[in-house]
Amino acid sequence: MYSKAGQYYKDLDFSQVMNCQKKPAISDLPPERKEDNATGKLPYCCKNGTLLPPSMDPWKARSMFQLQLRPQDVAVSFSAYYNNSAVPCNTCACGCNDIDTDTCNADCNPLLLPPDALLVPFKNRTLKAKAWAKQNHMPIPKKLPCPDNCGVSINWHVNTDYRDGWTARLTVFNWRELAFEDWFVAVDMGKAGPGYENVYSFNGTRVPPNNRTVMFQGLPGLNYLVGQVNGTNPLRDPAVPGKQQSVISFTKKNIHGLNIPGGDGFPTKLFFNGEECALPKHFPKKSSGHRGGMMSLVFAMAVAFALMMG
Repeated sequence: MYSKAGQYYKDLDFSQVMNCQKKPAISDLPPERKEDNATGKLPYCCKNGTLLPPSMDPWKARSMFQLQLRPQDVAVSFSAYYNNSAVPCNTCACGCNDIDTDTCNADCNPLLLPPDALLVPFKNRTLKAKAWAKQNHMPIPKKLPCPDNCGVSINWHVNTDYRDGWTARLTVFNWRELAFEDWFVAVDMGKAGPGYENVYSFNGTRVPPNNRTVMFQGLPGLNYLVGQVNGTNPLRDPAVPGKQQSVISFTKKNIHGLNIPGGDGFPTKLFFNGEECALPKHFPKKSSGHRGGMMSLVFAMAVAFALMMG
């Protein structure tokens, strides 16, 4: 404010300034601010950071921005039908600046989870994580890993694998109170990407020229990702995140050497509303007996039930 720039803009009302950093993070306003007298009522305003390519929707390819203290980050979790454990989002994937690291380990890998634990907030997973580790004879560190601290999380689940093709299930969880309007997810599937066939509850679009990346968004009128709400009994039940989910089918035709359990069934990069997400450091390995098949069914049924209740 007292620099040469501040003197130049001496007539500017600094009471409305939110940030004076030289390299601030930029994010769009949420749709609830469209009619705000101070920051809304502007053309292309308040789309929650969602920008689409002009070839998909020219109007949604533009937006107005405001400055904020830090970006909204996303992390990603992995699971598969052939393993009964889910690999959760990375520890401190979205930062641990506001976490007391005396009570948790910011450098420790996250504990593997039963798939249904992905449905509940991090603070409600501790008992499930410890019980799961004991049941599967996995070590439990004295100081547990810190949370991922992400407002949005995405689960990529390898659903099936057969001779001519395979399927995955994408689930988006919104742990924030604010909703996302017109969200989208872009997934780089590496050499498996050109085999994309169809998505059943979203819209899907291949990204040329190599078709390795597929963009997903909700169907018209169903592209509103609600925020987190209280459980049925707020004093007893954990909070319920906003969720959207779809199965995605791929073919193996004309793609040589594709090994789904070997890692080809998981994205190499994933973006939510244009922001690159933090991927787990490893993916589920194939386990004997395919015990994960039943857990996959339980997880799918739990998500479906939660969607109906929401």
